Amino acid sequence: MAPKVAPFVHVSGLCVRRNDLRAVGVSFGRKLQPGAGYNQDVGQKITYKFLRLGREIAPLQRSNKVNYHPIVGGIYGDVIYHHGAGSRNAWFRTAGDTAFNTRVSTVLRSAAFEDLDHLIAVLRGQAAADLEVTPI
Repeated sequence: MAPKVAPFVHVSGLCVRRNDLRAVGVSFGRKLQPGAGYNQDVGQKITYKFLRLGREIAPLQRSNKVNYHPIVGGIYGDVIYHHGAGSRNAWFRTAGDTAFNTRVSTVLRSAAFEDLDHLIAVLRGQAAADLEVTPI
């Protein structure tokens, strides 16, 4: 999503030692210190704190072969499935049409609960894209 959204490690793919995470003092809350700037995600705060400390970040790229949405239904590093909106409303400041977002989120969520292996095979391009929405 760069350059609209600065790259960062999303907490769904965060692997870090507990002591290291505690040492940087990053909260999973959404409150910011005055003058700290915009917080798009707690993962962004963690990523940039570690980078400022000279730590190495190993990114996972989105590895879908078939995409239904730029955010919802992502496979990362062919390891992690990230639904995007999860249980909240499918509103994203970088992916405009709320009705479309909600439709894709609902269809993919249902597919994940009905047959996750099939959904992952579809997203990997190993099975027919037979969901009730059209890939982008």
